Amino acid sequence: MGRLSSNKLWLGLLALVIAWPAMSEPDAAAQWSQVSLERHTLTAKPVSRSLRLQVALPAGYDPNQRYPVLYYTDAFSQAGRVSEIVYSLGAVGVIPAMISVGIDSDSNTGAEATEARAYLLTPTQADTYQAPFGVQKGWTGGGALFLESLAKEVIPFIESHYAASGERTLYGHSFGGLFAAYTLFSQPQLFSRYLISSPSLAWDNRLILQLESQYAANHKQLPVRVFLSVGSEENIPVSPMVDDVQRLSEVLNQRDYREFQFTSRIFAGEDHFTVTSQSISIGLRALFAAEQAH
Repeated sequence: MGRLSSNKLWLGLLALVIAWPAMSEPDAAAQWSQVSLERHTLTAKPVSRSLRLQVALPAGYDPNQRYPVLYYTDAFSQAGRVSEIVYSLGAVGVIPAMISVGIDSDSNTGAEATEARAYLLTPTQADTYQAPFGVQKGWTGGGALFLESLAKEVIPFIESHYAASGERTLYGHSFGGLFAAYTLFSQPQLFSRYLISSPSLAWDNRLILQLESQYAANHKQLPVRVFLSVGSEENIPVSPMVDDVQRLSEVLNQRDYREFQFTSRIFAGEDHFTVTSQSISIGLRALFAAEQAH
């Protein structure tokens, strides 16, 4: 993975510092952040639910240009973190300037959001997490319909309303990581890059490993870039995430998929809640390293 030169990094940081006083201008004072979020609600027919989108534009956004787009799940909890990291890394040239789109359900309470999240991000009905995490079996299994909604409604909406290039990355953490891995082995062509963070690979008797095996039996090519990561402190009895990520990494490293680029990382000292910022920042830099080296 190439490194941004120290001169270029400091010049980019200096440019950000110079730009910050502009936030005190009257027109921008109410924003309170370098990143503003545009919000939309879509009625998604395949999944039969309303989905909320939180869209962040890159610094210097020009509607006459075309930008790659990062799509990510769990926008309610992740939008601030993801949008700030994507904006900042793009502004200093570590990754391309890009649009970020956070997706979650149109929920009114925490209980509604928990139930909807379990439904949208799990590909099958299973009770793997029922006891320790409060996710009931009846809530689960909407992942295929959610993926269809992304492909047929969310992505077309973004690409018709914003200056999107059609180059797409999918990021997900935890259940979101499970959904990203499910997408990778069921409809990989929808995205060119996958950032899979602390995925819940124990789901439904390790369904993802089964799907990967089925994919490998019928395909010699997997033309995507994948960054798979987990924190070193994430092994728990019901979901040994470190062990599962290592197992999937070993499988993928042994495959001879054509046009496949794969990186895996275990972040020392990080747990399920502290690992996300590193996963996003380092993962995006790894996924776009070859482009930024030119």
